[in-house]
Amino acid sequence: MKKIKENKIKSKDISENSNNPSGMINYDETTDNRFIQNNKKDSIIIDSDDSYKNLSLEETFLLRYSDPVTIALTDNYLLYGSMIGKVIFYNIPKKHFYQLYELTNESIMGSSLENDIENRVIHYIAIGDESVVSIFEKEDEQDIEANTIYNYKEKDTHSANCPESFTLLWKNKALILNLHQATEYNEEIQYKNNEYTLITYEIEDKKKDPEKGEIEMTNYSVPFDYKDNIFLFLEHCPQDKRNICIYEFSDVQKEGDSNIKGKRILTTIAKNFGHISFLKILNKNLLLMVRNYNQIEIYDFESDFKMISSYNNNYEINSIDFYEINQDNEEKNDNEININLKLKQYNLIFIDVEQNIIELKFKNESSNIKNNLVKMNKHFQINVKDIDGISNDLKMRGLFDLDFPYYIKNSPHYIALTTDQACFLLKKEK
Repeated sequence: MKKIKENKIKSKDISENSNNPSGMINYDETTDNRFIQNNKKDSIIIDSDDSYKNLSLEETFLLRYSDPVTIALTDNYLLYGSMIGKVIFYNIPKKHFYQLYELTNESIMGSSLENDIENRVIHYIAIGDESVVSIFEKEDEQDIEANTIYNYKEKDTHSANCPESFTLLWKNKALILNLHQATEYNEEIQYKNNEYTLITYEIEDKKKDPEKGEIEMTNYSVPFDYKDNIFLFLEHCPQDKRNICIYEFSDVQKEGDSNIKGKRILTTIAKNFGHISFLKILNKNLLLMVRNYNQIEIYDFESDFKMISSYNNNYEINSIDFYEINQDNEEKNDNEININLKLKQYNLIFIDVEQNIIELKFKNESSNIKNNLVKMNKHFQINVKDIDGISNDLKMRGLFDLDFPYYIKNSPHYIALTTDQACFLLKKEK
């Protein structure tokens, strides 16, 4: 395995027009070559008086064909990690690329961003369960520093844990789970103690003492999200029941308060509740769900798991993302609408199987609340094939033909989207 060459990683232009052979696509003769027609009848603007009216192509990052990636995005940086170990770090305002080649033979399990005490933006990348890489730009230099922090002292220990491990990354923390998973479809459902290690990383190539413990989960459990020291997962139980659960981590446990730390079943659902494809933590009170492939729902899990908003899409949802809107200068009065008012702090976006990018916004005025539900309205919609700048060559080769997990990320002024052929950075145009 290659170790990152620290402090000497030079920038390389790997955009579509750079003529850099490292950015070339490995074309496959079996690719579906149907042409995607440029027909804009399906692209609509719902609210023309709001923040933006179109999307334009800012940059194209070519991928190896059939190499899915994970991405992180702010208004200043795009970070994407290839499943085969290549990582790209892009400064959006400066249009400056940094490329790390083939970091490891393990998959990129996640990427996140965090500000350190010097207010530098630090990018963290989880390389399987093996290590975490921290990356930040050097001041006044077109260069970056990358530090690799290994999670295991012994190679044999890592090899023994690797087949059952699952990593979730949030800011500068990695939650590494050793899951007891069913090996056969009809295996009996059992509750087992799954070991976890929670590691907090420091930029100076150090890490704090890891926290270790156990979480009781069934052998048919699905990890979904980790944020704000809350781990969110779904466990399948006997009699076709499922539990939506959280495990809360805390440095300080209050005496007699079982909710400060430990496992909590938020709700138990029956088979007829439908398929759950996405579960995401909005904050310490709210979670986002995609149910039956096309129904977006938001729940307040501090209030008996009450649904407070929903939206039905016409097509199956491929990926969904949100960002929190900074409202420091706005009045925050929760008395009239209570939990519903908090939803306007979030901007929600998703892409469906028909290649529609759709943004939702919330109507939080008390006159719009019916049966204690907040209405989610479609604010913006455009089809990927209608975005100016995406080359017809890429469209002809097929952007979403492999049924990979595709990812969309949202920031106040940009959207990043992964496809079979490329990662696209899109700018919101007023």
